[in-house]
Amino acid sequence: MTPATGTSFVGSERCSSCHQQEYRIWQTSRHAGALQHATPASALGRFDGSAFVKEGIETRFLMRDGQLLFVTQGPGGAVGDFPVKFTLGVEPLQKLVSGDALHWTGIQQTANFM
Repeated sequence: MTPATGTSFVGSERCSSCHQQEYRIWQTSRHAGALQHATPASALGRFDGSAFVKEGIETRFLMRDGQLLFVTQGPGGAVGDFPVKFTLGVEPLQKLVSGDALHWTGIQQTANFM
C-alpha cells in the first residue's frame, strides 16, 4: 500500500483498490451519500425559486448557472446569494450547508444545533 501524501481528501474510490467488497457494500448504503458536494444531483430540495418565511425573513432556493443558492438575509442584515457547498444526509432528512459550518467550531457541529 502506498501512503497518502499531502493533506487533501483523495476520494472514496481510492479505497476500492484494496477493499473491493467493502467498497461495493458501502456504495449501496446511506453512508455513501452522507456528505456530498452540493450539485443538482445530490440536493433533494427544489431550487426553482421556492421560498419560505421564518421570523419575517424570506429565504429562496435558486439554481443559477448550475450553482445551488440560498437567497436570504445574511450577517449584517443585507440580502445576498449564499452558495450551497455541501449536502449533509439523505432520506428522510437532508441539510444544506453554506460556508464553513462543517468545521468543528461551526454551528452545524454543536450539540444544541444538531
